[in-house]
Amino acid sequence: SAPLPVVHNVTSVYTNGGVITLYGSAFSTSLSSSSSSNERIVLISGRACSSVQLIEQGNALQCEMGPGTGRNMNISISVDGRVSLPSSSVLFGYRAPVVSVSAGGITSASTQGGRVTITGASFGDREDLVRVTIGGISCFNISLLQPHMTLSCHLASGGYGMNRPIIVSVAGQASPPANSFTYLPPP
Repeated sequence: SAPLPVVHNVTSVYTNGGVITLYGSAFSTSLSSSSSSNERIVLISGRACSSVQLIEQGNALQCEMGPGTGRNMNISISVDGRVSLPSSSVLFGYRAPVVSVSAGGITSASTQGGRVTITGASFGDREDLVRVTIGGISCFNISLLQPHMTLSCHLASGGYGMNRPIIVSVAGQASPPANSFTYLPPP
């Protein structure tokens, strides 16, 4: 009988979703690897990845992953009813958040604290999954102004200085520190 599909590697996407590529073997049951007659289903933690296409002479699949957050998600591939075995070593994950340090990407606040706006990528679309610290001080009352890309939060008082690290965490995945927050000088 034909071998079961096996995933060796998978690419990731930002939390707004996009095309992922799964590399592996036995993604086709026919002798012609370009055959589109096979029924291929890709599930990521039980969620369907849509518009599945066979590429790379049958050694890879591409599909459209919807928006989400998290990592260490199980991958299941079914080709004509033959289902891949679960793997603990090859798992899907959305990309960790990234804070934009470009001009205008971050607003400032005084040492008394205040509302701060941060732009970037992979912030997700659920405020309850987002945590922000600036120089180790919590930024609370988080609001996603533009899902996945722009958030605002209220920075508590007590911070000071220049080039303070901003860390955005989404569903437990933290951004690399963006050492770019500078408090406004006292009036």
